Amino acid sequence: MIYWAIYDIRSNKSRTKVANICKDFGLKRIQYSSFLGVLTKNKAEMLAIEARRYLSNKDKLLLMPAGKEDFDKKIVMGDFDNSTAQRKEVIFLG
Repeated sequence: MIYWAIYDIRSNKSRTKVANICKDFGLKRIQYSSFLGVLTKNKAEMLAIEARRYLSNKDKLLLMPAGKEDFDKKIVMGDFDNSTAQRKEVIFLG
């Protein structure tokens, strides 16, 4: 399943830790506070458990699944297009 990881974390140190956790789980950075990649439900839950250690009660982390059919319906604006996504190895559809 494709998962988005989107966060708003106040502490620079905690934000860096969560970003590194996302990378360790194979997610690719899309923007400063968002990652995208393929995870199983179990891996997404493990990522959440690891990241929770670094979140304060005012921080936010959203792990959102997106099925292939829904993801294919995405609307892309700006300089993030499919060729950019493929160069960054973001799109894992097959």
